[in-house]
Amino acid sequence: MGRLSPIGRFGVPWMLWLCLANTLFAHDPGLSSADVTVGADHVFVAVTLNARDWNYTGITTPDEVRNECLALTLDGRPLTPAGSMGPTPDHIQNVGCELTFPGVGAGKLIVRSLVLDKLPFGHREFIKVHDEAGHVLAEQMLHLGSESCEVAVAPGNPHPASPPAFGPFVDFLLLGARHILTGYDHMLFLAGLLMVCASFRQAAGVITYFTVAHSITLALSALNIISLSSRIVEPAVALSIAYVGFENIMRPQDLKWRGPIAFGFGLVHGLGFASILRTMGIGSGHTGILVPLISFNLGVELGQLAVALTVLPIIFLLRNRPAFFRFGSPAVSMGIALLGVLWFLQRTVLT
Repeated sequence: MGRLSPIGRFGVPWMLWLCLANTLFAHDPGLSSADVTVGADHVFVAVTLNARDWNYTGITTPDEVRNECLALTLDGRPLTPAGSMGPTPDHIQNVGCELTFPGVGAGKLIVRSLVLDKLPFGHREFIKVHDEAGHVLAEQMLHLGSESCEVAVAPGNPHPASPPAFGPFVDFLLLGARHILTGYDHMLFLAGLLMVCASFRQAAGVITYFTVAHSITLALSALNIISLSSRIVEPAVALSIAYVGFENIMRPQDLKWRGPIAFGFGLVHGLGFASILRTMGIGSGHTGILVPLISFNLGVELGQLAVALTVLPIIFLLRNRPAFFRFGSPAVSMGIALLGVLWFLQRTVLT
């Protein structure tokens, strides 16, 4: 077989990116939350779910919310909802519903999600159980195969038992790492940033700019200090990917502005990370914010570090090959830019 021409060397990787595009369009499998307040004579439950994922449940009326959203048992006795509200959309593309269960006494309370088997595989639901004074009784991340949370309740007890301290921290840490490792758009942006770095020092500087920036907007957004619709954030993330890909082609040797560019687009990506927590109702007043915010962000950083440690040695090895620097790097960068453009179209005119 003859050697590939420069056009062939450029075009083959480009076509491979096109073939992978449909696979890379996959969304995060989703996150949701259930906030459970145990009162002296009732249990109040508020469920928050992303509007896109809510459509999978098929629930459209308060009666369906009452029967198909969540189930409670106390010492093995099913509890019947006295009232339900929703589904109600909000301004950040979430859907909420509420249920009230009367006549709850002391005993073993089991809260079971009825929608996890209807949602995309991998969906997680963070459940928090607390009394009316705000004392946390249980926190757990539910998923298919583990759809229920069990907790001992004693309404009126001024000193309820506290849940394990490290459970939620580890759950949100893993969620942050999982989101960056399965968030193809964020991973592709990071790879594009690192593509033209010639040393670990340059790469560390770029990653630091990006980390500081997205940590700022992640915190501000999760705390409800700033808020942008995902209709703006998601296309902006896609444009950031396209820009980095094209810049790698046009200015592969010019890293003078790579740090500030990483910082600017890192602000946008932070809003994207925050949307995961906001989907779960984190920062809405239903759930505590500090532990999820810190541990989720730390998980994102660990995920980024894992990507960098994997990608950088490969990049440095390939950069020593003149053919890759001349043809391969522009081809991969063009693939990154193309996917950014396709994602932008998918998130705007093709929505």
